[in-house]
Amino acid sequence: MLVIDSSVFVDSLFEKNEARNRMAKELLKSIEDLLIFIPSFSS
Repeated sequence: MLVIDSSVFVDSLFEKNEARNRMAKELLKSIEDLLIFIPSFSS
């Protein structure tokens, strides 16, 4: 089981920080065949 922090998804969507965007996209691409759990958060 793999749990991904929501910041990885945010970084992959927005190019505010080019290095973080690139790393997030690379990470998500490298694990695309795994079962991933995304923690929920509430305010």
